[in-house]
Amino acid sequence: MALFKKHLSCLPWPFFIIIGIFASAAVPTEEAMALLTWKASLSSYSAYKIDLGSLGLSGTLDKLNFSSFPSLLNLTLRNNSLNGSIPSQIGGAIPSTIGLLKNLTVVSFSNNKINGTIPPEFGNLIYLQKFHLDGNAITGAIPKEIGNLASVTELMFSDNHLTGSVPPQIGKMQSLEMLALFNNSLNGSIPSQIGGLSKLTYLALYYNSLSGAIPSTFGLLKNLTVFGNLIYLQKFHLDGNAITGAIPKEIGNLASVTELVFSDNHLTGSVPPQIGKMQSLEVLALFNNSLNGSIPSQIGGLSKLTYLALYYNSLSGAIPSTFGLLKNLTVVSFSNNEINGTIPSQIGGLSKLTYLDLSYNRLSGAIPSTIGLLKNLTWVSFSKNEINGTIPPQFGNLTYLQNVDLSNNYLVVSIPASVGSLTALNYLYLDSNNLSGSIPPEIGNLTSLDTLQILGNNLQ
Repeated sequence: MALFKKHLSCLPWPFFIIIGIFASAAVPTEEAMALLTWKASLSSYSAYKIDLGSLGLSGTLDKLNFSSFPSLLNLTLRNNSLNGSIPSQIGGAIPSTIGLLKNLTVVSFSNNKINGTIPPEFGNLIYLQKFHLDGNAITGAIPKEIGNLASVTELMFSDNHLTGSVPPQIGKMQSLEMLALFNNSLNGSIPSQIGGLSKLTYLALYYNSLSGAIPSTFGLLKNLTVFGNLIYLQKFHLDGNAITGAIPKEIGNLASVTELVFSDNHLTGSVPPQIGKMQSLEVLALFNNSLNGSIPSQIGGLSKLTYLALYYNSLSGAIPSTFGLLKNLTVVSFSNNEINGTIPSQIGGLSKLTYLDLSYNRLSGAIPSTIGLLKNLTWVSFSKNEINGTIPPQFGNLTYLQNVDLSNNYLVVSIPASVGSLTALNYLYLDSNNLSGSIPPEIGNLTSLDTLQILGNNLQ
């Protein structure tokens, strides 16, 4: 204990306390008693920070008397295995005890096993700036008193078992920059008041049971249009809910958004061409909805786009030639739509592309020879279309290919010998076409090949 006391003498007064004496690891009785004696000798009125993060703690918080720390500003309990409910000293039903923590600025209980509900008395902590309860087993509704926390910049309640609706009072939290409520069981509609959070940079509501339309009243400030006030928003995730209606054209005002993820909902209507104004967009995921109409040519203006997923919708019309302008694309999936026309030759400009899935559409015409320029491609599927013509010999240039599926089309003539250059190939599906001639002996070079499907052709 001599060394321990030596370090204590160097601490400024008042000081913050990092307490590790509740850890589940065994501590010798003499050492534990000495630490408890030391703790009892301290003036709790001077402690302004308690950091118990990542110490391997287990058990409950019942023995930790928060009422003894009236000067507490920062409490961190993240990344432990704590369970039980949040102590009444932090909330509970005794408002006088919550008053003792009136200067608290940070609450972080992330990634424990805390259950029970969120005490409405949290609404009294008007100086709170960061409020993290994510990664627990908290139940019940988000209390409407949350709207009193006008200084909170980060509200992280994700990965719990919260129910009920998103309270409209959240719209009063004017300092909010991050709102993460994903992976709960929240229901009801998205409150239009969220549109008033002008400083919001991160909004994640995915994997809940939210319903209704994306509110047209999302922007209530002066002359700002829908979404227009969220000018700092960077990541906009609403995936995995039951949201209906159309994507509003005002989405194009979100010039700072890098990720727009509305997948796994019930959205209808067309993809608004205004999306082409979202010049910061890197990820666009609208898959598994009921969107119709054509793919807007304006998407070709999204020069930073790396991920484009529109599969499982009812999109029709041709793939726009401007598609070839998306030089940074690595992943594209338009499968399971009603897209027609030909595969544009401009596709050869997507030199960074690794994954291309155009299967289960109504594409016709020939596979363009420019496919051979996609030298980073590892996965390609054009199956279940109406593609005719020959298999371009330029396929042999794509030496990183692991999966090729051209099945269920109208391809003719023979399998090109250049296929033998695809030595990384694991799966080759050419079945149900009109291929003829003999199987090229070069296929014997495909030593990594696991599956070869060539049935339903006229091969010898």
